[in-house]
Amino acid sequence: MRIARSALFPIVSAAPSYVASRTSANLFNVQAGNLTSGRAHDLRPAAWDLSYQADLWGSIRHSIRASSATAQGYVRPVENARLSFHAELAQDYFQLHGVDGEQELLQRTVKSYQDYLQLTKDRFNAGVASVRTWLKPKTQIRYGSSQLIDLGVARAPIRARDRTS
Repeated sequence: MRIARSALFPIVSAAPSYVASRTSANLFNVQAGNLTSGRAHDLRPAAWDLSYQADLWGSIRHSIRASSATAQGYVRPVENARLSFHAELAQDYFQLHGVDGEQELLQRTVKSYQDYLQLTKDRFNAGVASVRTWLKPKTQIRYGSSQLIDLGVARAPIRARDRTS
């Protein structure tokens, strides 16, 4: 866009040059009737050029607009990809926190089952409860522990995906 926009301003260019010449020492000066000594001549001509193209028909402005549209065409896919990555990151974030919440709840539930098992054991030892009431909390603890393992397995790919992006 900057290149296209530069056409709105005048163009100044310079072409400096340097020419060095020396007159031969053996050259005979006809007017003086003698040989001349060698002299050096330095020429430093500078060619300057100033040009400006008036934008009467709007061709420069149209070129600037076209360059702007082209630049936006290159930027939009990058911004689209960035937005997609942010959306995926947000999904992973909420999914991770959901799994973490389930895991915390399940851990508290397993802890409650363990407390219940201890209470049932104490009741069994006191002769108040049967063996069957003692086995039920044990089964619930095993089931809760297996669910904790399943949640850990479910959480692993989310964390791995989060580390790679």
